[in-house]
Amino acid sequence: MKKILLEPLTGRAAALVRLRGRNAGRIGAVVMSMAARGARAGGGLAAGTSAANTFTLWFYGFCGVMAGSYLLWVGVQCWSNKADWIHDFGGGIAKVAGVGSALVLAGWAFGLFA
Repeated sequence: MKKILLEPLTGRAAALVRLRGRNAGRIGAVVMSMAARGARAGGGLAAGTSAANTFTLWFYGFCGVMAGSYLLWVGVQCWSNKADWIHDFGGGIAKVAGVGSALVLAGWAFGLFA
């Protein structure tokens, strides 16, 4: 009796899994088509690439201004004898060079995948 009862249940469960699998595929197709429509409406890959390049240019400019401000601040401290030219200003130049090279190295590494 248990065997007779379990056969229809396992058959129903398998049918339900197949039905859910088909529905999940349909839902995935609808979601992907909506995303494709959104990408076309937003300008596509060219607009995204342009936005990324604009952000990169802005970010590098911002980092350059901040690095110059930092060196200016350390230079003023050295000029007023509150810091040492060799250790503090030289260390500041080394820090700015290290951070700048990390930015350029990261851009180069991301460019490998383009």
